[in-house]
Amino acid sequence: MRIKRFFLVYKGLPRDAYVVFAANIINRMGCFIVPLMALILTQKVGLTKAQAGVFTTVALLAQMPFLFLGGRLTDRIGSKKIIVFSSFLGAALYLICAMFRMSFSVAVLAVAASCLYAASYPALRTIIAEVTEPAQLKQAYSLSYLGINLGFTVGPIFAGLLFQDHLNLLFVLDALSTIVSAVLVLVYIKPREREIPLDDGPIAPCGGAPAAVRDNFGRFLRENPALVAFCALMLVYEFCYMQWNFLLPLQMTDLFGGEGVRFYSLLVSVNAVTVIVCTPFMTALTQKQRPLSTVLIAGGVYTASFAALTLCSLPAHFIAAVAAMTVGEVLNATNLNCYIAQRTPPQYLGRANSLASIMMQTGSALGPAVMGSLLTLFGFPHIWLVVAAVMVLGAFGVFLLRRADKTAAADVRAAECE
Repeated sequence: MRIKRFFLVYKGLPRDAYVVFAANIINRMGCFIVPLMALILTQKVGLTKAQAGVFTTVALLAQMPFLFLGGRLTDRIGSKKIIVFSSFLGAALYLICAMFRMSFSVAVLAVAASCLYAASYPALRTIIAEVTEPAQLKQAYSLSYLGINLGFTVGPIFAGLLFQDHLNLLFVLDALSTIVSAVLVLVYIKPREREIPLDDGPIAPCGGAPAAVRDNFGRFLRENPALVAFCALMLVYEFCYMQWNFLLPLQMTDLFGGEGVRFYSLLVSVNAVTVIVCTPFMTALTQKQRPLSTVLIAGGVYTASFAALTLCSLPAHFIAAVAAMTVGEVLNATNLNCYIAQRTPPQYLGRANSLASIMMQTGSALGPAVMGSLLTLFGFPHIWLVVAAVMVLGAFGVFLLRRADKTAAADVRAAECE
């Protein structure tokens, strides 16, 4: 009976939540170009590894204004319109890329498409809160995350098969999958009307956060420093998490030589399978737990797994460490957006999600640059200790934030009883 409960964790969600789940699967199944960008730049365009690294960093930084713009427009005209508009425009650029031989100019055009896609990220997170009741937010965000990862397990297989001889076809298939997922959103999703205040009267936010006032996002952030602090702490989390994509493949090559790439590919598969298997179970186990408490547990699991990597020497050791790390990934990914939705009124939710996305993108961009420099000073075992130490700081920050939240909640209850 208990096992059955784990598998029924997504039962009873609104139909629109299942549509988002299906759209995510289709979209990520066709996500070919972004994961292959480093290979495209080095093998097809002819850039060196160093040049490809700089290009990738610039591409990530270029997405940040679009993340902010997407969040702002989501609050202004609605999440559904932004998802459809940016998806169609990005897909159109990919189709244009498919018409030409691969070159640096085509790569720049592909980055422009990725920036348009980035504009939809805050809307994709916001629309879940718009179509789901507050009590079901954790399950809805978990289901969306599961759909993303289910799609990712299929996409790389086709990408590997078609990369060498049919790169242009990959651009077409990527664009078509985006269009199909956007059509699903356009046709089947009907977000609830959001109550936008016209005066200083209170409103009911998406997930039960304190009342809001006029549409002044700066004022909202000043009055809710806990939300800003949480987004900053997610930068730390993402900075550390990024290292398994940066440090780990380098370590595999350093330890196992030519077999390192194959072993790292195996670890990617372990990550994907662990996400798919663990997401429903972790969601059921933490269903009644506050999101911030679950994010704190995720920080502890991250810390333990990164520290364990200092002792790894055999493939089996790395498999165990990556599986543990992935459990932390699941706990964090299925709760961070839920926390933001619970603390943010609907007229600010798009921009709050864009702020979180920008902070996490910053952590992703800083991770390779900072740790790559430190790698020249420390060996791999010691560098993972540095990552674990940074993760401890992030988790401790979440602990302090959770304690402050509990204190604030206790003060509110005491005031209500007076």
